[in-house]
Amino acid sequence: MTLIELTNEHKLTAALHEHGSQVELLRHQTNLDLRIFAGYITLQLALGSWLSANPVRTTSARVGLAAIDLALAALAGLILWRSFVRRGQVVGVVRRLNEVLGYTTPGVYLADRAIHEPNRFVPWFPFYVGGIILGALGIGFILCQPA
Repeated sequence: MTLIELTNEHKLTAALHEHGSQVELLRHQTNLDLRIFAGYITLQLALGSWLSANPVRTTSARVGLAAIDLALAALAGLILWRSFVRRGQVVGVVRRLNEVLGYTTPGVYLADRAIHEPNRFVPWFPFYVGGIILGALGIGFILCQPA
């Protein structure tokens, strides 16, 4: 495969375009993660409210509801895990592009500091998982109450 020669202007244009695309992907992922988590919690609250007002009388129905609830918890957790892994990859790309564009180098844009200070990747995933576990436990406790 033959690579074409790129001028610095072409490289800059490509880096800026990719930077914008990756930042937009992060925004989209954040929105999707919030929607998945909010949907799961909303479903848990609705199910918990309904179960509190309409106790399930048979063991098989309780086990069935618990299995469905655990499946939903696992699915929400898996989707959020995959998003967390992908987010780490995207953050890595954005950091490299920030470096290429000089955003992390002091003196390039500002006299005494960089535009982007070094920071730590702090994911929301552990908080989402905590909420999922608490939601599933809540439904479990409600299902364990005598009818």
